[in-house]
Amino acid sequence: DLLSADCSLLSLNCQPNDLASTISTLKQLGLEVEGVFTHFASADCDEELTNKQISLFKSTVSKLPENLRPAMLHACNSAGTLAYSQAHFDMVRPGLAVYGLPPSPEFTKYGLMPAMRMRARPTLVKRVRKGDLIGYGASFIAKEDIWVATMPFGYADGYRRSWSNSSIVRLVEKDGNRIDCPVVGRVSMDQTTVQVPYEIGLDSVFDIFTADLDPDTSFTGRADQSDTINWELLTSCSWRVPRFYVDDFNDIVKRRVNAPQGEAEAGL
Repeated sequence: DLLSADCSLLSLNCQPNDLASTISTLKQLGLEVEGVFTHFASADCDEELTNKQISLFKSTVSKLPENLRPAMLHACNSAGTLAYSQAHFDMVRPGLAVYGLPPSPEFTKYGLMPAMRMRARPTLVKRVRKGDLIGYGASFIAKEDIWVATMPFGYADGYRRSWSNSSIVRLVEKDGNRIDCPVVGRVSMDQTTVQVPYEIGLDSVFDIFTADLDPDTSFTGRADQSDTINWELLTSCSWRVPRFYVDDFNDIVKRRVNAPQGEAEAGL
């Protein structure tokens, strides 16, 4: 079992002054405490607080009697792993960094490479006439004849409803050129409609989230626009989205498919 020492976050952890008595009580109950850890509150943005937390954690553990000292100590999340080598202890717990995403803008200097993207193919492409209404609430009215593609993802897959009529996805043409395609109408639970420049085929590919730091289409860029963090958007890609793991040559090495064929897909 692992025991968490509360050195700043004040959530569900053991208070520093109670650590020794807590470990002792657990041992009396027949439980072996293999490790003690803390979790940084602001390693991505507050150096002073983080250093105080590291000092408190070290001090707390050092005061434990020899017979109560655990074999394993750890503290670092992604930001801590990158910026606080003095707190690596016996192991680290990178999460966001595993996806190659920076915990905050200051961490782009560490050379992380975004590793996850989300792509989709349309399920329907049709001509919409001038004056036609699109989506729930009729929030989009075509001002001219346009081509519209219906995409198999929505807010149940991590594409936010608040991006209705205000976001883009990117059409990937066969020559590699990318075309920005605006979302038209309201993002629904399972579908999103986008305006496309011409009649495309159902085999066309769209970048929904890009594996970079693009301000309009990446997890980090979309998070900045939505006043949230990239971690929230990553974890919002629901179980319905199939996962494909690819190597450096873009060949699929592992596949985990939870959703019916034709749904959006995430690549790692």
